[in-house]
Amino acid sequence: MPRNASTPSRVRVARLFGNAAIAVGVAAAAVPVLVGPAEAAPVGTITLEPAAGEVATAPFADFTASAPCPSGHGTAADLFLRNDEVSPFTLASIAGPGLDQAPVSGTISGSLAELAQAGGVLELPDGDYVLELFCYDDEFTVAPDTLETRIRVTGTGWAVVAGGEPTPTPSASPSASPSASASPSASPSASPSASPSPSEDPTEDPTEDPTDDPTPDPTDVPPGSLPKTGIGLGGFLYVAVLLIACGAAALLWARRQQLAAAPPRP
Repeated sequence: MPRNASTPSRVRVARLFGNAAIAVGVAAAAVPVLVGPAEAAPVGTITLEPAAGEVATAPFADFTASAPCPSGHGTAADLFLRNDEVSPFTLASIAGPGLDQAPVSGTISGSLAELAQAGGVLELPDGDYVLELFCYDDEFTVAPDTLETRIRVTGTGWAVVAGGEPTPTPSASPSASPSASASPSASPSASPSASPSPSEDPTEDPTEDPTDDPTPDPTDVPPGSLPKTGIGLGGFLYVAVLLIACGAAALLWARRQQLAAAPPRP
């Protein structure tokens, strides 16, 4: 008799835990929807003003997108910077609504170096970076399309990359300013004393003087071909909180049902 009485209770408890597992599974299945596509396509550009400067100068720049956020994704937006060697970090977060009604604009208040350190990047390596704008809807689903531009970091300076060549700036590229090349001989060969042998002059100097002119990154790699994150920090936090809350609520509910279904002690 006791065995028969306890069997329904065990069945109910097993069903409750099964329902709890299903609830957590449904929450986990919602992650791809919240995170969005693994790769987004650029549908517009971003203009920076100024177009060149120092990585330690604050504010970094004013930005203006060439188009609004995709329709239905005007609740919020994040401006990220990334490249193949550096994990994406946030430059600015823009709150809506209405970001899908007019081109998004704003000011990146901190310096590039400060923003990188805040994002866990202690030092920015030289190279090309993709600056892209991700837009979200009311459920923090990222839009499939982004807006982007590219900048090039060289030493302590940065410059917008336009058509494969960075915008000339005295800080980023000394050879780009007329004052940096005092003699006419600096244009055909960057430095006569740089190498005593004529065999090294034409091979080394042309690759360094125009600031990475033959580098295939800005010319051979089309925009949008680098790996995309598809989600901002706010989206990831939203997903984590959702999963933790669903799991805790499901387990608490199952525990209460188990206690309620247990036969009273004599």
